[in-house]
Amino acid sequence: MKVRLSQEHALSKRVGFVPKHFKNTSRVYIQDGKKLYIDYIEATNIGRGKFKDFLEAVHKEGFKIYIPQAPVYLKKIIRSYRLPFDIWVDEDEKLCLDNYAVIHPDMLLIKPRENYDLL
Repeated sequence: MKVRLSQEHALSKRVGFVPKHFKNTSRVYIQDGKKLYIDYIEATNIGRGKFKDFLEAVHKEGFKIYIPQAPVYLKKIIRSYRLPFDIWVDEDEKLCLDNYAVIHPDMLLIKPRENYDLL
C-alpha cells in the first residue's frame, strides 16, 4: 500500500523533501519501505536546483525510485543529471531517458520529387 510522504516526516527531512524546496502540492509516496513513487513534484524558487540532490539522497537511503508518468521535460532534466543509478516506471521497466526526439515541423513535410523514373 502506498503512503503519501509528509514533508514533516523524518525521512523527508533527511532527503531534503521539505516545504522550503518543494511545494505541498507535490505527491510523493512510499511503498513497502523501499520504494519511492513520485507522481507529481513541484519545486519552489529556492528549491529549483535541489531535485538532483533529492534523488541522490533518496537513493542513498536505499529506496528504488519510481516515476510512473514522467513528462518529456522531466526526462530531459533527469538525463542532464547523469545519475549513476536507474529510475523506474514499473517493477520491470526502467525510465527511458532517450526515447524522445526534437522534431522540427519542416522534417514532417513530405515533398514529391521533381523527376520520377518511370518503369
